Amino acid sequence: MPRRSFFSHVFVISLGLLGVLGCRPAEEPKTDAPPDWLETQANDEGKVMSSEQHGQRIGDVLRGLALREDDHEDWTVELDGRYCYWFNGAGDETVKGISLYLRDPDNRRASHRHEKTSSRVSLEYCPRVSGSYRLQAKITSGHGHFAVTIFRSEPGEKPENSAAK
Repeated sequence: MPRRSFFSHVFVISLGLLGVLGCRPAEEPKTDAPPDWLETQANDEGKVMSSEQHGQRIGDVLRGLALREDDHEDWTVELDGRYCYWFNGAGDETVKGISLYLRDPDNRRASHRHEKTSSRVSLEYCPRVSGSYRLQAKITSGHGHFAVTIFRSEPGEKPENSAAK
């Protein structure tokens, strides 16, 4: 097969795969700025989920914008092995599914939570070791603005013999 013909075939096959796999076009967010209630929703989710262990919010609100499904944001978070944590995500009205993933200091998946039909998600995790963890929020259905808050148990509130959840 002549060289030119080979590259033509590769080009055509590549275009065909692109068409079969599909390119999801970027969607415009409903608003340029996240809605005012988004941070409150993520915060309220954390209050409810961590209330039994008197959780308190730590750090700033983490924000992201997904222009298409599977867009995500990653953040490095420092976790202390003496506490339990709640990661709480909320999406605007165009977000239909959201997931949270947590990777440990060795980059192994420590925990995850996936909500297929909800714009809210909460993930509880009690680390065995302190260190830098990677938190990822991914929009699995829909698109739009999202926010994540982190709550931490009070000192001494981590259950005895708690394994990483």
